Amino acid sequence: MSIETAPPGYSHTPVRAIGNNLSLDFINTADWNGAGEVIHEKLAAPDDIEIWLDKLGIRGLASPLGNLSLEELRAYRRDMREVVLSLYRGHAPKPERLQQVLSPMCDGPSLVPQASGIGYAPTATLQQLVAMHAASMFSAPATRKQLKMCRGDDCGWFFLDQSKTGRRVWCCMETCGNRAKARRFSARAKEKEKRAAI
Repeated sequence: MSIETAPPGYSHTPVRAIGNNLSLDFINTADWNGAGEVIHEKLAAPDDIEIWLDKLGIRGLASPLGNLSLEELRAYRRDMREVVLSLYRGHAPKPERLQQVLSPMCDGPSLVPQASGIGYAPTATLQQLVAMHAASMFSAPATRKQLKMCRGDDCGWFFLDQSKTGRRVWCCMETCGNRAKARRFSARAKEKEKRAAI
């Protein structure tokens, strides 16, 4: 999403939930280059997980990390991105990788009855919630058709395009979209200068 050299973590970067699915927003807690490498890490410390969950309105989880280290959670995010990238490219993910990213759903209850209906279990982990939302997306062909990746340089964010026209191409117009517009404007201005100099 951003190519500036901002410090890692959410203390200097706003939380943007643009994926329309928790599993995609989880993948989007990092900016990725074309080679699939993280170029800006948002989950730099355990506090960043709390900040991110709070901004998404997910509160009351006793231990979001569960038994995982932060490094293991980031490795899980990388594996989830691999599966989503396969689907985005129209390929079937590797069966063992798909099973691996969805298996946290079996670790215990993710949902419980509440006075207002159904909510996340306080004992649920972030990994369980991400797996549950991913399974919902993976198993719905109409939803999978909405899966897109931002066209911005060094962004790599995924989202479900739920626009009326189905033509959304940017994670956020105010970031990647505006950068692309500025580059096009600059290129046109330079071309105009070249022609004027001839």
